[in-house]
Amino acid sequence: MDSIPTAADTAPQAGGSSAKQRTGVRGEYTAETKVLWLYGAGEEPTAAGHSEHAPPADPSTSVLCVALVPGYMTPTDFLSFTGAHHTHISHTLAVRHAHAPSGCLVALRFTSAAHAEDFRRAFDGRTFSPLEPEVCTVGRVHGARMPGRPAGHLGHPLEAFRVEGGENCAVCLEPLEGPLLTIMCRHTFHAGCLGRWGDGACPVCRGRQTAAFVDHEAVRGLDGLAEPPAGDSQCQECGRADDLWICLVCGTVGCGRYASGHAKDHFARTAHPYAMKIDSKAVWDYAGDGYVHRVLQSAGDGKLVALESSSDAPEKQADEAEQGALLEAKLASLRDHHAEEMLRQAHELHAQHDRRMAAARQAHERAIEALQREWAAERSALETAAARARRLAEDAQRRLEDRAASAQALAEDMRRRLEEEREISRLLVERQEEAAERERRALARVDELAEHVRDLTFFISTQERLAKEGDAAELQGASIVAPPPPPEPRQPSAHRKPRTSGKRRIPR
Repeated sequence: MDSIPTAADTAPQAGGSSAKQRTGVRGEYTAETKVLWLYGAGEEPTAAGHSEHAPPADPSTSVLCVALVPGYMTPTDFLSFTGAHHTHISHTLAVRHAHAPSGCLVALRFTSAAHAEDFRRAFDGRTFSPLEPEVCTVGRVHGARMPGRPAGHLGHPLEAFRVEGGENCAVCLEPLEGPLLTIMCRHTFHAGCLGRWGDGACPVCRGRQTAAFVDHEAVRGLDGLAEPPAGDSQCQECGRADDLWICLVCGTVGCGRYASGHAKDHFARTAHPYAMKIDSKAVWDYAGDGYVHRVLQSAGDGKLVALESSSDAPEKQADEAEQGALLEAKLASLRDHHAEEMLRQAHELHAQHDRRMAAARQAHERAIEALQREWAAERSALETAAARARRLAEDAQRRLEDRAASAQALAEDMRRRLEEEREISRLLVERQEEAAERERRALARVDELAEHVRDLTFFISTQERLAKEGDAAELQGASIVAPPPPPEPRQPSAHRKPRTSGKRRIPR
């Protein structure tokens, strides 16, 4: 697949002309077909607007084209013209215009289709400079014709932004990544690096990017002199939309003295003497307290010219022409002074910004050093506290181990004593049971012997009584019934043998 020439492809040969080789690629854009046409060296522009070359419409395209950028704008000036939208532009491609050698064509690749559409709505139909008539025409790009290809062979728009891999930016020597800018000599840089280069020429081939007659400092200084459209003008102080005057030095819009007088207040604050009434183009000189001249802005070159009046005499017209020339000279001097003042203020602001950045950097470094010292102190304190905590933990663990050993020894001693107590208790119980058994047997024996003693006592007492009262022979063979024994004061043992009751025979 063919590709557009790169910095390596178009490098000047020994003894060749660098400028000729680098400016060989030209381009144009057709709004009807939404096609970007690029022509190489030796190729002539063709009828690019034919409908048969129209590619399929792509509403989601992220590629736009500015059809013609005037010669007084460099590619970096154009990026400044885009304002806040430049942060969404990933690649800017500037190509010499095929039909306007003093101007160029700029193709823009955005990060998304939504950002591209926002840019088109914001800049399509907007003037590039307040004092110049050129209008920014922005269109979508649905196809691209690359150099060396047939007219009917259209490729994808992103092919125009192809950059050879491995190339580095010639300014910062970093790889070509991020927002890129390809200028008309086909060299590619970072978008921010070329703006910092500063002299308006290519850092590689030293080729100029604009027409030689353009004073870029004056053009940049006149960016604030735009005359607002009459339908959108209003006083910047009170918002009135009638009886408006615009300062010809700085472009401030204010209301007249018959309204709130903010235009005159602006003169009192800034000493800008000339103001023009927006609806009648009459110029008022606050210093001379009178009208200076009636002027119009030429549609061709944007310069101030005299307003012709059929009722004026030829002498008066000559005087007015002379006054108009003087006025234009005064306005040019005021514009130059205003541009120099703006440049001086910009340098002062830049120096003040550098001083503030240096002070902020020093404060930041001091804050970092203070934080580092604080962090080191906190780290040392934490390490000391951690060491102390480790020592306390070790001491506590050692005390706990000692207490655990003592408790274990005490528990072992208590267990041994408990076993001994249990053994003693068992032996005591056994001896108590044996003593109780012996006591039971002894009580039973005592009861039995007491029974025998009672029987013997009764027998003896009976014999003695019988011997005293009667004949013993009569009582031989008789039965004696003993009375029941008297109740005893203590209970017999449970194992005591029951007492035999009834008649007991008296032995003979």
